[in-house]
Amino acid sequence: MSLDNKQKIYSDLHSSFIDKITQNKRMEILKVISNYLKNDVLQDVLDIGTTQDIESSASNYIIKNLKGFKIYKSISDQEINTSFFKKKT
Repeated sequence: MSLDNKQKIYSDLHSSFIDKITQNKRMEILKVISNYLKNDVLQDVLDIGTTQDIESSASNYIIKNLKGFKIYKSISDQEINTSFFKKKT
């Protein structure tokens, strides 16, 4: 196996491992937020630091799993090309 292949395997496994840890922490954060936001008055939410990444299961996890809002907004230094967010800043 060449050095490039070993580096790619390490990189892929490392990314997968980090992604799982990140998603687990974001699941915990989502649970806290969801319990706190039991409120029918709020209609929109804002995600600060939205990423264009759609491959990582942890990317934008919290905002995409907050339920019961009419409008989802984002602020990002990246160009976000998804219809999920009504307003892009």
